[in-house]
Amino acid sequence: MADPAKAFVSYSRADTDFVLRLCQDLRAAGASIWLDQLDIHPGEEWDQAIERGLSECGRMLVVLSPQSVSSQNVLDEIGYALSKKKSIIPVLYRDCEIPYRLNRLEYVDFRTAYDERLKDLLLAIGDAKENPKTIPVPVAHVRSRRLYLLAGAGAAAIAGLLTWATFVHRPVPVDLKPAVETHKPEPVTTDPPAQSTTSPAAGNSQPAPESSFPDSFRKTLLRYISEAPSGFQTLGAKEWVDWTPSVSLPGAASCRGSGYPREPVIECVLYRTDSEVKAANKFEDLIDLTRASLPEWQGSRMNMYVAYFSSKKVTSLVGLNVTNSGDHFDVVLSVRPKR
Repeated sequence: MADPAKAFVSYSRADTDFVLRLCQDLRAAGASIWLDQLDIHPGEEWDQAIERGLSECGRMLVVLSPQSVSSQNVLDEIGYALSKKKSIIPVLYRDCEIPYRLNRLEYVDFRTAYDERLKDLLLAIGDAKENPKTIPVPVAHVRSRRLYLLAGAGAAAIAGLLTWATFVHRPVPVDLKPAVETHKPEPVTTDPPAQSTTSPAAGNSQPAPESSFPDSFRKTLLRYISEAPSGFQTLGAKEWVDWTPSVSLPGAASCRGSGYPREPVIECVLYRTDSEVKAANKFEDLIDLTRASLPEWQGSRMNMYVAYFSSKKVTSLVGLNVTNSGDHFDVVLSVRPKR
């Protein structure tokens, strides 16, 4: 049964940066929303997850931009919401031709004065914890590493304060440790593939410098990012089924591709443990490693165990998260195109 207060967010992946910021602020203010990048369960088929989200939500937020109004996925979602008589709140992000079926609806104009429009949207949603007119606009907090190691109520309080954080850039040690720890018995990961120790140019007679783990990680990650807009076709993408990429991140326990051609994504499990604390530590290491690999990208933290990296110059999105699969925790990196 649909929750009348919960809003499904329909948008184009091209507008991911704005949408993630908006959803951070809405959730921080107490609004109940459903966003594919946060609410699709690990291993869940994209189409089925979207149907689940649409059925769970009694209303819809549609982020309008030139890209979204030309997206068949967005138009399909709008059509479904109208057919089920769900309320729709258009959010105008960029100048565009508003779809005919939404023309008669009043929209919230985010093209200017973001802070004021956020309050207007919260008022329209009507699901904030307090009067939206008095809600201060959420601000980013610097999240110190390992704070979640504090136990009990203190940790919960700190986590609440740090739920909506934007990464700060800080120096990365030269001897940055991999996010995957391979020498302990606990991880299911394997050692990174051995690099060639000879140089072809020298007729296999002289040693070639070995590539460090961070370098190998960065090269593979950049390849995933470059291949994402085409749906990872050159890496072996297959339609409508799960598939194994021809190139895996070094040290990964497993890498899986899925969602091609509509929502292609590669997901790699980089660390597995039965300890939530160790998974949280490895998650922080992975954030550091990814930041070092993508120094020009902007990092955003949605909550304690979900983070994203994006760039205005690149049409791909890198996601990091910790999942709980019953008896173990997985630290996962994913790469997908912006929709």
